[in-house]
Amino acid sequence: MTITKQRLQDFPFTLEYRTRWSDNDAYGHMNNAKYLELFDSITNVVLEPLLKTSSQIALIVHADADYYASVAYPEVLQVGLGVSRLGRSAVHWELGVFSATGTLACMGRYVHVFCNKSQKSEAMSSLSAQRLQELVLTTPSL
Repeated sequence: MTITKQRLQDFPFTLEYRTRWSDNDAYGHMNNAKYLELFDSITNVVLEPLLKTSSQIALIVHADADYYASVAYPEVLQVGLGVSRLGRSAVHWELGVFSATGTLACMGRYVHVFCNKSQKSEAMSSLSAQRLQELVLTTPSL
């Protein structure tokens, strides 16, 4: 596993998340499934306005995460988002979850494929491609 973005400022889009008591698991830290919920939330903040006026949907075809440090309630996290690869019908996201001290807690990858209502992949609209291009990661990988 290669960590490509280690700082919040490496990401072109960020979102704050305040942990909740119910985010913690029996071990006293945020449950791993909550990270995927964060990934889903931040990608939907970006995708929802693009798809709202479109006949397309975006389906997740891949998701994974690597964990580096624990976070727990009560903590304010920062979630970073960027596009690592933009294809004809797919967008590959890179995501980072950072603690209040700036420590990288989790790195994730998501892939959305743009589809028609019948769930057949198709080229994303030019508007979607243009907007997503603005989020392409520009810092070099380590």
